[in-house]
Amino acid sequence: WLYLQHTIVEVTPEEYEAARAIDPLSCEGYMIPVVGSKSAAELLAPDLAEKESFAFLSSHPAGRAALDRFADFIEKEYQFVFETLASLEAGSLGPDLPPL
Repeated sequence: WLYLQHTIVEVTPEEYEAARAIDPLSCEGYMIPVVGSKSAAELLAPDLAEKESFAFLSSHPAGRAALDRFADFIEKEYQFVFETLASLEAGSLGPDLPPL
């Protein structure tokens, strides 16, 4: 069976910037394709959660374009999950698996 895990670890702004310098995708893998890379200071801005909420993004054309990029990214990133689920539903992964 599939098992997905996402871990969030609290770090200082300095630790975040050091990690981002080495591997930006490990810090913001889901958001870079949507709204671009952000510094620790930008991520700690008090209004960021509101400005990048689904409700706010869906309220204007640029935000909807960002959400479209997010949907495309998720579809590509998790294609193997979608394909596996489709195979499970079709019963094509093996005769000993129970139907869904």
